[in-house]
Amino acid sequence: MLKLEGITKSYKQDLILDGISFNLEKGKVLGVMGPNGAGKTTLLKIISLILSPDAGEVHINGIDALRKPKLLRPLLAYVPQDMALFEELSVIDNLYYWSEGSFKSQEAHFMQLLDETGLSQVREKRVNTLSGGMKRRSNLAVALINKPELLIMDEPLVGMDIAQIKSMHHFFSELAEQGMSQIISSHNAHHLLNIADELLILNHGKVRFQGTKEAFLTLCNNDFAKVDQTILDIIDFTEVNL
Repeated sequence: MLKLEGITKSYKQDLILDGISFNLEKGKVLGVMGPNGAGKTTLLKIISLILSPDAGEVHINGIDALRKPKLLRPLLAYVPQDMALFEELSVIDNLYYWSEGSFKSQEAHFMQLLDETGLSQVREKRVNTLSGGMKRRSNLAVALINKPELLIMDEPLVGMDIAQIKSMHHFFSELAEQGMSQIISSHNAHHLLNIADELLILNHGKVRFQGTKEAFLTLCNNDFAKVDQTILDIIDFTEVNL
């Protein structure tokens, strides 16, 4: 579904991404981790066709995305860390605003989205009155309006409580079962291990680990108590590709 080869990006004299390559199959979930400044957000924006790399290739469904971005953008949805919402409008009005169809043709779809993202009870409330977790759910609902094939999310679970996070884990798994590929960045490895099929760990713009969730857990001796220390060891000392 998605193939990256040799993606490189610099800002002024700083090398942000250094030759990133990986594949993602349809319906799979990739978790992206790394410290602040590792290049996670830049990578997600390049995959979303918001930024162009200095070098490298992005292929989506076998098509060169950098040469034909207009053709492929409708297949993608990007959920940024910052809210992409009109906060003075209600949740439902944001869905209407960002949609491309008529009210009647979209209404059933909107109600389903609100239900699936746990927003039905707050759909008439203005976004600026919602909690941080509910705002992020609203951001996600807007991204799903046009039923993308690839959903790209930058820290989507920040500000959510434990119950909300558990609900979102279930929702992301359902989207994957429906065939929607997903890329999710997070600083919380335990969240990603609940939903990701594969993991990509970055530091200083380089891949430090790339492999399946099972391969990563093998490095931890299948002990969740060792997850955070294993990530620190990978970031600081090793480059692993499994």
